[in-house]
Amino acid sequence: LGAGTEALDSDLLSALKESIGDDFKVSKGVLMASEGGRVMMWNGLVIVIETEVGEIRHGIGFDGKIWSSVMPVPYGYFAGTKADDNQGLDVFIGPELESEKVFIVHQYNFRTKAFDELKTFIGFENAEEAKLAYMDSFSDGSGQEHFGSIEEQSVEEFVAFCETGQTTVQELAA
Repeated sequence: LGAGTEALDSDLLSALKESIGDDFKVSKGVLMASEGGRVMMWNGLVIVIETEVGEIRHGIGFDGKIWSSVMPVPYGYFAGTKADDNQGLDVFIGPELESEKVFIVHQYNFRTKAFDELKTFIGFENAEEAKLAYMDSFSDGSGQEHFGSIEEQSVEEFVAFCETGQTTVQELAA
């Protein structure tokens, strides 16, 4: 089986192998194709795209059950950043990469209602488009249960934020 699976329950791994095969790795709690993602540059920042538009992300929920979601837009993370989940800052990539706006969603744990992590959106013209992509990324319709708020930054402000490397909600508020 793929790299990073050592901590997963053997029954769960067997179910995953039966469901999606054994050519995967676990990254950030999400099952990824072993070959890795596409890399792109955006305003001087490196983005690793883990899941392309229309591809299915699989993961393991707080309840230990496998979830799947068809991604409405490419999804990945900003390389060289460290977000609240101690992984790279997540990014949804819209079709308008020249947009001068970046939208940041504050995501919450739907069970505890505690802050979970930030999700960023580039290539969107307005907050409504970004929020729709966020909601559509939850194939089970649970996006509203995770959604906290959305804010807008200029590309310049956001790039400066990312260049610190520490892209957590605490730094965002600073």
